[in-house]
Amino acid sequence: MFARVNSLGTFGMEVFPVTMLQAILDGAQVINCSFGFGVNTDNWTADELLFADAIKTAYEKNIFIVASAGNSGNASYEPNYTLPASSNVVLTISASNIYSYPCAWSSRGKCVDICAPGESVPAIGLEGYEEADGTSFSAPIVSAVCAMMLSFNSDLKVE
Repeated sequence: MFARVNSLGTFGMEVFPVTMLQAILDGAQVINCSFGFGVNTDNWTADELLFADAIKTAYEKNIFIVASAGNSGNASYEPNYTLPASSNVVLTISASNIYSYPCAWSSRGKCVDICAPGESVPAIGLEGYEEADGTSFSAPIVSAVCAMMLSFNSDLKVE
């Protein structure tokens, strides 16, 4: 399932509660989120609350949610809060380089669960194959591992 984008090729948080709930209804077992939105925890919007609730619902249905940590380097999430990466029911993924060390530009913080390759990742660009960097490439790798693990043992729990 893909979220719809506007004519500029962007999207806002408002599409994700519905998209995530639809994935739950469609029987998803793993949901990859290669995106993030900053949240002002002193003043949550309705869309942010709905998205947080959709994340909680997926967790309660034993659906693995894997999220990119972000590409903000040493900047910590505290006191900032980012959805979905900062949620304590999400697997949050930072990026490692080709030597398996954390990338300097990859976000860090207590919400990060694991690193996965995110530097010099082969990708298809407008001009053909190229190498790309970002935690948006790291999270799908972990999502694929989760899906493979579930294919071997469907009784795995998100906990």
